[in-house]
Amino acid sequence: KQWYQRRVRGRSYSLSKYISVLMVTVGIITATLASADLKKNSSDEATFSVWVVGITMLTYALFGSAVMGVFQEKLFAKFGKKSDEVLFFSHLLGLPAFIVNYRALAETIVEFNSSDPVSILGFDLPFLWCCIIVNVLLQSLGIKCIFYLLSEWSSLAVTMVTTLRKFVSLLLSIYLFQNPFTLVHWVGTTLVFTGSALFSGIIPVPGGKDKKE
Repeated sequence: KQWYQRRVRGRSYSLSKYISVLMVTVGIITATLASADLKKNSSDEATFSVWVVGITMLTYALFGSAVMGVFQEKLFAKFGKKSDEVLFFSHLLGLPAFIVNYRALAETIVEFNSSDPVSILGFDLPFLWCCIIVNVLLQSLGIKCIFYLLSEWSSLAVTMVTTLRKFVSLLLSIYLFQNPFTLVHWVGTTLVFTGSALFSGIIPVPGGKDKKE
C-alpha cells in the first residue's frame, strides 16, 4: 500500500510508518499460519480447505480495498469530502450482482421466514430476520464510520484501522469458538498491537512525520 501510494500520490512515509506496517503484516501472517497449523493437524480436511479458501479471499479483498482506498482518497481531494454519496453509490452499483444468486436468495428467504419467532415490541418476528436486521444496522454504522475516516484521514491510516479490526475479529472467533491460542498467536498479537501503537504515535519515534514529495 505504501509503495502504491508513493507511485500514485507522490507521498513518502517516515521510517516508523514502514516499521509499524511491517510489524502488523508479520503479526497477522504469524497468527494466521499458527491457525493454519491447527487446522491442518485436524482430522477434518474439508474444514482446512474451506479455511484456505477463506484466507485467500480475505487477502484478495484486503489488497483490493487498499488500492480502492488510494483512488477514493484522490476522488475526495478532487471533488470534495462526500462520504455519504460514495457510500450510497458503492452499494447501489453492487446490487445487480445479487441477481446471479437469486435462487439461493429465494431459498434463504424461505428458510428465514420459517425460523422460530421472537417477540419484539409486541410483534412476532422470525429470529433469523432479527439477526439480519441487527447485522445490517451494525454493518451500516461500521461502513459509514470507515467512509468518514477515509474522507478525513489518509487511506493508509484507514487501511491500518480496518486491518486491525479484522485481526480483532480473528481473536474474537478464536475465543468464541474455543480454538487453541498458542504461543505463536501471542507473538503475532504482540506484533500487531505494537505496530498499531507505533503507527498511531502512542509509541513516540523521533522524526516520525510523513512528507509529500
